[in-house]
Amino acid sequence: MQVFLSYSEADREFARQLAEQLSNRGCEVWDPSDQLFPGDNWPLKTGEALKESKAMVVLLSPDSMKSEWVRGEIQYALGSRNYEGRVFSVLVRPTADIPWILRKFGILRANKDPEAISRHIATALGKGAELSRARAGKRVATGMTIAQLRDSTRKTAKHKVATPVNWKQGGDARRRGGKTVRELRDIASVP
Repeated sequence: MQVFLSYSEADREFARQLAEQLSNRGCEVWDPSDQLFPGDNWPLKTGEALKESKAMVVLLSPDSMKSEWVRGEIQYALGSRNYEGRVFSVLVRPTADIPWILRKFGILRANKDPEAISRHIATALGKGAELSRARAGKRVATGMTIAQLRDSTRKTAKHKVATPVNWKQGGDARRRGGKTVRELRDIASVP
């Protein structure tokens, strides 16, 4: 799965370390500092990478929150089904300008430890892959189908979970208990 790395130039060193750790964990990382060169059509190459990627890691800092590029990449990911449930915000340096939607999804604190962050992201992406296989009718590593996963999650979740009818209907506009179906899926997939 290709992971798009979004950050400002000031956070390049942490981004390089995180990209290396994610690569070591089997993720294909699209890092603009490795992929964009002088003379390239940067908007075109970035747009192609955004279309091909299935997850995004956003490094949050005062500089990245001032960057129109980073904000545009975040907007693209939030509006694309390719990134559903797979936008990871990592706080590299404290900033008050974090978009509310990223705060709502949760923010990982870097604490100068790219290895711990990469482990968390890789684990989360692995769970997403299991659910995707289950939705395709295949059994996941636990040997359960998606219906069995939903039922077991419904019994053990501390949060309200959608009924099977709502799961089948899908769609982000459908709400139950103040949460969208997408949010309920994300809650249900938390271990």
